[in-house]
Amino acid sequence: MDFVGDVNLLSPDRRDRTLARLTLLLFALGILWCCVKYALGTPVWGDEARLGLNLLDRSYADLTIPFAYAQVAPLGFLAGELTTFRFLGVSEWAIRLFPFLTGLLALALFWLLVRQLLNPLGTMIAVGTYAVGTYTARHAVEFKPYACDQLAAVALLLPAVLWLKEGRVRWLILLALVVAPAVSISFPACFVVAAIGAAILFPVLRTRRVANIAVFLLFGLLAAAAFATVYVLSIRGQYDATHSAMRTY
Repeated sequence: MDFVGDVNLLSPDRRDRTLARLTLLLFALGILWCCVKYALGTPVWGDEARLGLNLLDRSYADLTIPFAYAQVAPLGFLAGELTTFRFLGVSEWAIRLFPFLTGLLALALFWLLVRQLLNPLGTMIAVGTYAVGTYTARHAVEFKPYACDQLAAVALLLPAVLWLKEGRVRWLILLALVVAPAVSISFPACFVVAAIGAAILFPVLRTRRVANIAVFLLFGLLAAAAFATVYVLSIRGQYDATHSAMRTY
């Protein structure tokens, strides 16, 4: 059966409603898929164990000290995990709770993002691909920071895209508010921030609105300050402690 052809036979309004329902169904399937994988409580594997061993006897201040076993992770992610350890103890479900929640939130924000960029059919395909993807589900139930990378990327892209579409300064404000948390939980978030800055620089300048330019400058300053802080407190020490082993790896 030609699904796309059958859908296109419907009236535009009915077609869009049908695609929206199918997208919601795929989104729910993705949530269910992650919940089932999380509930299974599969045994902790090597990298998860090596990272977890570093957190067992640390305070929040100690998170800035480089880790053993060639492990690195963003400072914000480590703080979230340590908080989970403090309140829920150590178990397969406890150590994966923070990635699980960030993974679910990333899926929801991804849906909102692609709705801004694609037609209903494209949105359904994108959400469905993301929802049932092997690695998107795996990283959402893994004691590693990859779900945070997903969340940081979509949380930064969404307000940037909304500003480009609508031109409302509130989306630039939201982008500025999101940048520091995103950089704190994700190493590659700095590349997303740089790409967004390059993409919206000239559109911001072309508006000639003081509010837009001021908030864009604030976004840049907060991004630079966040990265510099995380670099000094965490990244530099983690790199010095692991770069030989990681280069060989």
